[in-house]
Amino acid sequence: MLDLVYYINIPILFLVIRYFGKIIKQKEKLIADSRDNMNSFVFGMLQGIREIRALGGVNNVLNEFSAIHKEYVDKLYYKHQFTTFVLF
Repeated sequence: MLDLVYYINIPILFLVIRYFGKIIKQKEKLIADSRDNMNSFVFGMLQGIREIRALGGVNNVLNEFSAIHKEYVDKLYYKHQFTTFVLF
């Protein structure tokens, strides 16, 4: 009887774990892309900081960075909501 329970549950668990693993992997890729976008923006701004200060575009740069950072945080928060749901 125990063998029957084992042979029924293991394939089901395998499929469920595989399904949620794919979803989590997709979320991780979105987060990594957002983080790379934010890092490249910061690197570009650090290279051109003198020009930004000279031209008075600091507020524009800060607003643009805030938008990129908000997108990253939203994706990260949504991913943690999903993984918490999966764990519990």
